Amino acid sequence: VLRMYTQSKIVQRMPLEDVLDSPFALLKLVQHKSNEKIFVSRLTENSSIPLEVLGFSVVQTMREREVKTLPIEDLMYCDIDFAAPGSVFRLTENEFVRKLEKLAQSLPNSLEIRESSGIHQVFLLDEDLEPLDLVSRYYGKSKSEEAA
Repeated sequence: VLRMYTQSKIVQRMPLEDVLDSPFALLKLVQHKSNEKIFVSRLTENSSIPLEVLGFSVVQTMREREVKTLPIEDLMYCDIDFAAPGSVFRLTENEFVRKLEKLAQSLPNSLEIRESSGIHQVFLLDEDLEPLDLVSRYYGKSKSEEAA
């Protein structure tokens, strides 16, 4: 599993399949300490996580929990039944909230962040918002930027 999250060292005679076996390495969620058999995963201000990918995980989590409102704390920290996007992407609280605010701004009729009873919550306004549409939007945007 660690090979999926860390960059493989490239050796001259290494088969191409072994170099491509790290599909999540670009997310930089796990780092390998050089010259040691130690792997670390720290909370970071990881700005490389695309908003659409974070949006996918937030909306998917809300769908799985069958809720339209979820406290930001529940999206930041794992509980027994669900993995929290903030923990999965190893984001600090500040970075996670900053990304959620940007996400809500980019989806004004779909997501909203409000304070209710002293608890900051994410509201899913558009029940028809498909999580995969967010990922498709990101990859479509990436392809059009490459073409330009």
